[in-house]
Amino acid sequence: VGFSATSELALQNSTKEPINQLILFLNPGLTITSIECEQKQLSFQREHQVVIIDYCLQPNEKVSLLMHYEGDIDENICYLDIPAKAFYNTKNNNRGIQYHGRQFSFCSKDYTLLYPECFWYPVAVPPVNLRSPLEYQMDFTVYNLSVKNIEGKIILSQGQKDEGNIFTSFRSSQALPGISLCIGDYLRKSILVDSMPIEFY
Repeated sequence: VGFSATSELALQNSTKEPINQLILFLNPGLTITSIECEQKQLSFQREHQVVIIDYCLQPNEKVSLLMHYEGDIDENICYLDIPAKAFYNTKNNNRGIQYHGRQFSFCSKDYTLLYPECFWYPVAVPPVNLRSPLEYQMDFTVYNLSVKNIEGKIILSQGQKDEGNIFTSFRSSQALPGISLCIGDYLRKSILVDSMPIEFY
């Protein structure tokens, strides 16, 4: 079971030179159906996880893009900085706890789990620097997420939650390095500690 999504991206050229092409990153298993700017279709090229958009962004210029995409998550893109010997180890982890496999995303009718590392939404900076894994760039972004409700399922993500009749929305109050999405049949428990609500699922 795959999924379809629309991302609205607010981009700005903070340099003093024009940017002749916009480069974004998206999971290679997801197919981009269109990229729009002010209701006009933009041409783009796709090289696996790299999306090259034909748009010139002038210094300090801001632009809003709409990207429509759908498909299935390709997990081979996740955690490319982990050596193959450790990645495919099926015995145990470094704490000696039994190893139960390595799956980085779930997208089914019963359960959904998507981490930022699987590129389930377009980003401007890849999460892994393959030339130097210890030198990676953090791209702090203000995220707003809306997910269509599924009967009997609880939807979880970062940010202030707003549950509507059709969509559940999340609005982040501060810039984050990434967001996750979790949908499942959960039992919710809540408690108030010194005026701060805490929820357990």
